[in-house]
Amino acid sequence: MPALRFRHFWLQPARFLLSGGMATVLHWLLMSALIAVQVPAVVATALGAVAGACLNYLLQYHFTFRARTDHSKA
Repeated sequence: MPALRFRHFWLQPARFLLSGGMATVLHWLLMSALIAVQVPAVVATALGAVAGACLNYLLQYHFTFRARTDHSKA
């Protein structure tokens, strides 16, 4: 049983890091794609950041913390 407890201890932090990493990758990919098509860097960065933040919120809510309450209450 200690091995199972240890696995669960590290599961949520691992999911937290994975979710944040995926959101960061989305931010960078979107930002670089927009800059490649001549969107101004400030606009591309802002849009990438917003997309990354939205993805991060959804992944943290559903994947990392597995929330079951309404977003307004959470």
